[in-house]
Amino acid sequence: MSFRALRFISSAFIFLTALSAIASGTSRSNISLPLTFEENKGQAPRQYLFLSRYNQIEAMFLPDGVDFSLPQTKNRSQHLGLRLVGSNAKTRIRSFEQAEGRSNYLLGSDPSRWIQGVPNYSRLKYEGVYSDIDLVFYGNSDKLEHDFQLAAGANPSRIAFEFEAVSKASLSKKGDLQLHLDEGVLVLDKPVAYQMTSTGRNVVDAAYVIGRNGVIQFKIGRYDHTLPLVIDPALSYSTYLDKLSLGVTAIAVDGAGSTYIAGYTFSSSYPATSGAFQSVCTACPNGPTVFVTKLNSTGTADVYSTFIGGSAYNQPFGLAVDANGDAVVVGYTHSTDFPVKNPIDSGTVGTGTQFGFISSLSPDGSTLNYSSLLGGGSQAFQSSTTIANAVAIDANGNAYVTGTTDSPVFPTTPGALNSGTPQYLASIAFVSKFVPTGTLAYSALIGNVEPQNGGGGLIGVEAIAVDPQGSAYITGVRERYGLQLRTHMRPRYPAPRLSEGFL
Repeated sequence: MSFRALRFISSAFIFLTALSAIASGTSRSNISLPLTFEENKGQAPRQYLFLSRYNQIEAMFLPDGVDFSLPQTKNRSQHLGLRLVGSNAKTRIRSFEQAEGRSNYLLGSDPSRWIQGVPNYSRLKYEGVYSDIDLVFYGNSDKLEHDFQLAAGANPSRIAFEFEAVSKASLSKKGDLQLHLDEGVLVLDKPVAYQMTSTGRNVVDAAYVIGRNGVIQFKIGRYDHTLPLVIDPALSYSTYLDKLSLGVTAIAVDGAGSTYIAGYTFSSSYPATSGAFQSVCTACPNGPTVFVTKLNSTGTADVYSTFIGGSAYNQPFGLAVDANGDAVVVGYTHSTDFPVKNPIDSGTVGTGTQFGFISSLSPDGSTLNYSSLLGGGSQAFQSSTTIANAVAIDANGNAYVTGTTDSPVFPTTPGALNSGTPQYLASIAFVSKFVPTGTLAYSALIGNVEPQNGGGGLIGVEAIAVDPQGSAYITGVRERYGLQLRTHMRPRYPAPRLSEGFL
């Protein structure tokens, strides 16, 4: 199987799995999938024993190293090889900590050639890669990390590695290892070394040394040779991916079968279409901005693709589409210049203020129907956080947005439920109904604002739905006693925890 074919398979797998996670109700605040490893059962070239896919990168593991297939830039593929110089030819690679997920490859029309139920694991260990030294790969969130684990008395100078397809390797002033590729730079952060002692973790000085032949080794300071030693060089792709990184957070389909995708990107090269509402990413590459892309019913072409956001951090969590094809996206932003139209009143911008937002796009993506910030502080020095997590639309085009807020000036309407004034570290839920012009029909606060166990009331809201009569239903997680209940079911086996789900 070629790298090109493998790239296509992995991209489809990642995208479909992300959409599956969204559809199954994965938390909007963390849509990233955990990094896992799978044994090669024929889904990759036979020389590779294990593989992993993450952040648009494929890592394929050999007995003496790893091959990385990086995202395309300027229609060019990038490959990087890590080779363990002088390593044990009989190194055994073992997988540990089986994860819940399994991978399936249903390619072609012949079921006998399908590869199904491939187990996923959380860790890989190269046992005895050097004398008394193991190499462990694992995921940290959605990043690949690796540790060299040295037994007591092992010699760290045995560890040596080099990179293939690198035009230049250099050290930054901070001691980071910079790997220069044709289309960007990969960075190995300055290594961290430590030993676990009876008094806790003891940090050991560590640095990279680049030899004349490009072979890289570690320079280790003084340490206790009678104890094990761990060397952790963290590989960061951020400088390479700042033009490429994106995440999908929500998807919706309209009555004509068109698909709408919302997400965030750090890339100013994300393909906005001609005539779109916002064709420039003002936050990139220092922060993400929202994108909304509409595909035709066959998925073969963009109807439109636009950015929505200001010059600071912007991220969407929910998306819904009305009968006319207006797309409503909600999320949160740090941007004081976030685009608004027919906005409702919001509070003052303070240090660290995070606003929720709701924005409605026209069917062709060329303009905003309305857009408002939600939340804010009551004074210039006051910080507050409002996050809009989900949105639903009724048959009349009214949008219902829900989330959490600790803003003391979050808008409520006369006659709507109002549980009290939110306060710092005491977020509660909100439900706000917007008519198609962006005016508030109602806005309610739900929860207990009294701080409990260091925090207040509600913990989080995950989803919202609206019935034909216009009643809104929200679900999420609450602190015990943080929300007044009515006609409720008690758990059959109450757990001694302080949180539980609610509807």
